[in-house]
Amino acid sequence: MFAALACPPPTEIPPMFPSALAVVGCLGGQQLSGWIQRGLHRRHDDRARGVSPALGPWLGCTWLLLGLRLASTPATLGALLLLSVPLLALAAIDADVHRLPDALTLPLYPLSLVVLTGASLLDDRLTAMGWSLAGCALGVSVFLAFALLTPRAALGLGDVKLAGVLGLIAGLGGPNALLLAVWLASALGGAQAVHALRHGAPAHTPIAFGPALILGTYAAIVVVGSANLPY
Repeated sequence: MFAALACPPPTEIPPMFPSALAVVGCLGGQQLSGWIQRGLHRRHDDRARGVSPALGPWLGCTWLLLGLRLASTPATLGALLLLSVPLLALAAIDADVHRLPDALTLPLYPLSLVVLTGASLLDDRLTAMGWSLAGCALGVSVFLAFALLTPRAALGLGDVKLAGVLGLIAGLGGPNALLLAVWLASALGGAQAVHALRHGAPAHTPIAFGPALILGTYAAIVVVGSANLPY
């Protein structure tokens, strides 16, 4: 599946463009890491687990792959680069305190709708927005049902709210990207749970599912690529 990453981009792009994106993303991720390490998101009763020092490389790698795969849809590329920054902040915060603050998650709904709709207009691919809205509704409804029916699962309402935003993003790639995003997020979340159990954690130890959701969504868009996005 990930062999698709090796496919050449659908249009000719300057050879240095993806590398430049990687450098800017890496520097931006390091700045974001410094801001999060200030701990403004923490409450007095939080058990802080720390902020990963790899936020810079993570964002740089994400921007590199997006630049390679979405060259034919520059407005969509710009929208996904923009949204990746607050989503990375949410992933880091969730990993640190196992909470997805509404102050960051909820504003992503209007922001995502505005930038993704604008990108779809500029790239002349409004059909993708239909799948995007469907992905949002599907993400919220499925994750809400799962959270309510399995109260002891490592899934909270913060994950439900985040799933709607990520459904908007994954929907840009149509049904294939939506299904792949769910599969990848589930696989990554399951791997986290297995790792925790193998290191002696109790069976119902909560895990931070936000990073898996975010990584799975962006990986799905990278794997599907711009050539398969619905127009």
